[in-house]
Amino acid sequence: GCPYQCVFCSIRLSMGLKFRARGPENVVDELEYWYKKGWKSFEIDDDNFTLDMNRAMKICDMIIERGLKITWKCDNGIRADRVTRELLERMKQAGCFYVSFGIEGGNNKMLAALKKGEKIETIINAVKLAKEVGLGVGATFIIGSPEETYEDFLDSLAIAQDLPVDHVSFYNMVP
Repeated sequence: GCPYQCVFCSIRLSMGLKFRARGPENVVDELEYWYKKGWKSFEIDDDNFTLDMNRAMKICDMIIERGLKITWKCDNGIRADRVTRELLERMKQAGCFYVSFGIEGGNNKMLAALKKGEKIETIINAVKLAKEVGLGVGATFIIGSPEETYEDFLDSLAIAQDLPVDHVSFYNMVP
């Protein structure tokens, strides 16, 4: 679950607004179980892996402490306002090689309309920070919401072109 109320996201309908996280030990126990069976690469599809930054840090610390030589990514998307340099560095140290940010809109007007709860400046800074620590970075955008103008779309396109990302996806708003 995810406590945010972005208008385009179905998670609140299927999983609710309450964030229910597995404990760090439980997560790392499962990673270790599959690691011992020969698996070395993982994708964390948490609705919001870094929402509880202390939990995310603890998971990374435990991966390192247990000597799990794995690679993993957060392709499902993390929020720009829920990362710090320290957390991104620890994620990289623990084997994370790629994160995707749900940018969604190219200006503050669209972010407000989508009820994203973030500012474009925060997103730009987080993307640049992730690149600075050496992570691959993806970006996702939502286009076609009722409030969006052609100029708003052009702002999204400009952000996508200007940011130092490795992969960009544009998705249509679906009622």
